[in-house]
Amino acid sequence: WNVYGNFHRNLNEVTKLAEGVDQIDIETAFSTAGSFAIVGQPYGSFFGTSWFRDDAGRLIIDPDGLPIENPASTFVGNPYPDYQIGLGTVLSYKGVSVRALFDMTQGLEAWCGTCGRLNLLGRSEESEARDRTYLIEGVIQTGSDPVTGAPISDGTANDIEIGARDYFTFYKGDLGALEEQMYDASWIRLRELGISYQYNLPKKVKTLSAIDFSFTARNVFLITDYPGVDPENSLTGAGSNIGGFDWFNMPNSRSFNFGVRLHLN
Repeated sequence: WNVYGNFHRNLNEVTKLAEGVDQIDIETAFSTAGSFAIVGQPYGSFFGTSWFRDDAGRLIIDPDGLPIENPASTFVGNPYPDYQIGLGTVLSYKGVSVRALFDMTQGLEAWCGTCGRLNLLGRSEESEARDRTYLIEGVIQTGSDPVTGAPISDGTANDIEIGARDYFTFYKGDLGALEEQMYDASWIRLRELGISYQYNLPKKVKTLSAIDFSFTARNVFLITDYPGVDPENSLTGAGSNIGGFDWFNMPNSRSFNFGVRLHLN
């Protein structure tokens, strides 16, 4: 019985850019979602629009019942994991061999543009309840900051209900702040599961010494809270060093393979 594994952790930070350069746009996938190199942040961090909040972190709600969007681009997520773990095992006995390979990636974030657009179109499971009103948790705007013009609140809880159209268009849909489409994309995947058997033929068989039978399943199951297509892939593809863009990507496929191998004398 063999067990093997690995642990990977890569922390990075942009420490300096060219003189006079505040930021470098690495991957402008969309006008509202992009990855940037900005001093003090991880390389490739997500920057985009967010919601205005009070000092307690509560959403500030306008008189129409919707949260107020901050048009300035701010840090909203890091597409790189805190750590990655791979774990494999092979158990062999009397010609039978069973193997499994697990992958774990934790602490990364992804932009689920797919989720926002499906909410906007009313095609997601989340947007099925369209015959009711919604109340967004937060505090009512009671004024504006005299210096910055940002909305402020005296802490009065929001009690303004809105219809499903506005809720799934301007809050949960992709016409709202980019922040709302950022999700934890941590996952655990059974990457491969296989079993094989080697049958040794009698010595009187002159042409063959053994026959191997094998079955392998790949991408067997995935454990994740990420609601999008697949937390592992990205719209920008294998040629890009930036991940985390989810816009109707193709998910990883599951495959099942059967094999027979002949050992010739």
